[in-house]
Amino acid sequence: AHPGVGRIALAVPHCHIVPVFVLGMGNNLAKEFVDNWARPRETRIDLLFGPEVDISDLRKQTNRAATQKRVADRSLAAIKKLADQHRDLVGHPRSEATADAP
Repeated sequence: AHPGVGRIALAVPHCHIVPVFVLGMGNNLAKEFVDNWARPRETRIDLLFGPEVDISDLRKQTNRAATQKRVADRSLAAIKKLADQHRDLVGHPRSEATADAP
């Protein structure tokens, strides 16, 4: 994981990290809107929200790249856990590929 989320989270004292797993969205928002309006069953979007990622122990450390990366890694692990939960709930094969995406 890249340290960007860690940099932001550590720089903002009251920042909360809530992991979100999203499956079924593309990059074309207009197309997504039309597809979801016209064919909602075929173009569903699944969202799973996880519990807040606890970084209280990392806030006590120096805000440097290694610490920022640990925050990012912890966040990504929480998202991967949500992908596993999605796979268990829905059994959708795309969730496995999405969980490993960068």
